Amino acid sequence: MLRSLVGSEMCIRDSIKRCMRDLARKSGSGSLQFFLFSGHGMQLPEREDPEEGNEVGGGCDQAICPIDQDAIQPDDAEFLADEEEGAVRDDWILEKFVNQMHPESTSFNVFDCCHSGTIMDLPYQFRLIPAPG
Repeated sequence: MLRSLVGSEMCIRDSIKRCMRDLARKSGSGSLQFFLFSGHGMQLPEREDPEEGNEVGGGCDQAICPIDQDAIQPDDAEFLADEEEGAVRDDWILEKFVNQMHPESTSFNVFDCCHSGTIMDLPYQFRLIPAPG
């Protein structure tokens, strides 16, 4: 399945979320999914209590910024404290996209945006171990 959201009428929050939900719903045993978001990303104060022992995200939610999100300045992050204001938070991406994928499917996801390192709230971290010598 290939679906492209291009143009201002398609790159809105509801279309992006619908596409992610459809991709997860259509995943099946042995299937491959590819998702690419190329746009703006941001950090927001975490809405929920951080999970105990979870250092990923540093106490912030990561979010993608659809085209219909109001433009904000870094000091206006409190304006987007609620997802309904426009941002798609990492908590939603984990719950409604990642966790809904078929467990025997493979998903390749690229988030070409700022603050995307923990955008899926996965429990994995990359640590570079220098080569000896």
